[in-house]
Amino acid sequence: MADVQDVQKGACSLSMSVKIRRNEQKLRQRDEKELRKDDIMLTITEFEVEHIQDPFRILAGKRYEYKLDVEVPEDDELYSENGLYVRAIYSELEGGGGLVKYDLYEKSTDRYLDFDLEEDEVRMIEAFCREHLGDAEA
Repeated sequence: MADVQDVQKGACSLSMSVKIRRNEQKLRQRDEKELRKDDIMLTITEFEVEHIQDPFRILAGKRYEYKLDVEVPEDDELYSENGLYVRAIYSELEGGGGLVKYDLYEKSTDRYLDFDLEEDEVRMIEAFCREHLGDAEA
């Protein structure tokens, strides 16, 4: 009988150990998600938005051009002493809208920078554009 009880205790101990590990993994995953939110290192400091006129109606929906002045930390690969801006094209359709394209430029030289933003940063820019559609000139 003692052997059965030892096995049951061992199984219970193993079950608790697995539950603890799962909880630790969940906490780690939650912390990683929060860290990723804080990991967005792009800050929009100023912006301009303009409705792109399409008198011949070649494009479906409405298009908006944004110029977003951004700041990044000095240790970021995007950092430039001359400053940065993002030129973004946002499309608004009946079923919704979205970022069509974006380009990065050095602010004082207008030199194109061949870099891609992180997915979180792209989503942040898309959300910013969506929120500021009303600021565009009609």
